[in-house]
Parts: sequence; C-alpha cells; structure tokens
Amino acid sequence: MPIFFFRFSFFSLSILFIFLSILSVDTFNNSIFTSGLIDKFLHFFAFFALTTLGLLSKFKIKTLLMIALLFILGIFLEIIHFFHPYRVFELLDIVANTLGILAGLGLNFFTKKY
Repeated sequence: MPIFFFRFSFFSLSILFIFLSILSVDTFNNSIFTSGLIDKFLHFFAFFALTTLGLLSKFKIKTLLMIALLFILGIFLEIIHFFHPYRVFELLDIVANTLGILAGLGLNFFTKKY
C-alpha cells in the first residue's frame, strides 16, 4: 500500500480520537462503549492503530520519537479529561494507551524481523 494511505489514515484517526476525547460523556450515555473493560479495549485499540499506522507511514523521525509523541498524546488527552467538566481522568486509560503503543511497536518489530 502506498505510504500516502498510511499517513492519511494516521492523521485522520488522530483527529478523530482527539475529537472523541473532548466530547461530553453524555454523548455516549448508556452506551456499550462506556462500560469498564470495553472502554479500556477501545483505548488500547486506538493507540495500537495509531502506533501501527505511524510506523507504517515511515515519517522521517526516529521510532523512539514517534512512540514518545504518542505516549505524550495519551497523557495529554487524559489531562484534558481531568479539567473537562463532563469527563473523568482515569489512570487505567493511560495504562491501556501505553499497552496499545507497546503492542503496535511489538507488531512492527516482529513483522520486520520475520
């Protein structure tokens, strides 16, 4: 697949995730997406997808910098939740984000190795 597709997908998903993270929880009230483990899985999957697409995009930055920026994005979005009147800061969201980043990095490592 062309690199343009990966880059477009990376930036599109980044914008979508940032937008969804600042919406009020009431938007998703009584939704399956706000229940416990599913919420953590969505955090994991979001950052797994961002990491995978970011690495496939072959940006002219080091892999470690890409990982650091995604980690900072995850923390920044949770800090926004701390100050947002209708959102809640959750440390487990940061853990799920980090595990998603590490899984994406692991997938990249193993696909390059084998």
